[in-house]
Amino acid sequence: MRIFTATIALCICLMTCAAQAETGVPVSVLGGLTRIYALTPGSTAEGKLILQNDSDAPSDVRLYQTDYLFYADGRALYGPPASIPRSNAAWIKVTPQQITIPANASTIVYFSIAIPQDQALSGSYWSVLMVEPLEKGALAPPEPVPGGGVQVGIRAVHRYAVQLVTNINGGSASVTMDNPQLVVDDANAQLLTIDIANTGELWLNPRVWTELFDLSGKSLGRFEGTKVRIFPGCSARYKVALPGIPPGVYSALVVADNSDEHVFGSQVPLTIP
Repeated sequence: MRIFTATIALCICLMTCAAQAETGVPVSVLGGLTRIYALTPGSTAEGKLILQNDSDAPSDVRLYQTDYLFYADGRALYGPPASIPRSNAAWIKVTPQQITIPANASTIVYFSIAIPQDQALSGSYWSVLMVEPLEKGALAPPEPVPGGGVQVGIRAVHRYAVQLVTNINGGSASVTMDNPQLVVDDANAQLLTIDIANTGELWLNPRVWTELFDLSGKSLGRFEGTKVRIFPGCSARYKVALPGIPPGVYSALVVADNSDEHVFGSQVPLTIP
């Protein structure tokens, strides 16, 4: 009987250019890792990525598309392109899909976006363009092991995930706020966490803040929280630090402010032990 064992260490990274030195990956994507386009049905757009190779040897890079969903419980799903209802992957063409970047040089990869002639399209559509440097030895060949089995070794793979967002014909904006909890982090700081799900058609990038009231209605102040982007059908866990609040029963007004006309709020009872 043949026995197969696997040693696997895979790492999919949403990296910024500053992360290059930490990972040791010689290739970086210059500029932001999110590209946003306001388009209409039947319209087109073009974009480009500048890839920089800072090593003294040529680097091979491949590019491919995935869909992308994420949730407040920490899950991040990178599915096949055009597999979710709001994917725009089928509208995007990338040229080339594999390229060799000379040593200490940069190169340009172009992409085009063609929105279908469908007047029913509304809101935000998105996908991810993965930029994966092909490091030498990234995929090790199987090696024999005692007993006739095969050991498969897979080294870490670092990728840049470039989010390509198309906003079409406006769209509705709505959220739900659930699962408020009082937690203490590793630094012994007191936090209010709340899960916010995007139930509308537009992507949102709200900053969450909380105003805390005691039982008499007196405000204890406004406390700023995190700012996290959420696509339709996705959710994120937002955190608000509550330093110096004495034990007691409070009412927390939690506000998700998108810095535009879209502002959402929820009243949450809160007991601090």
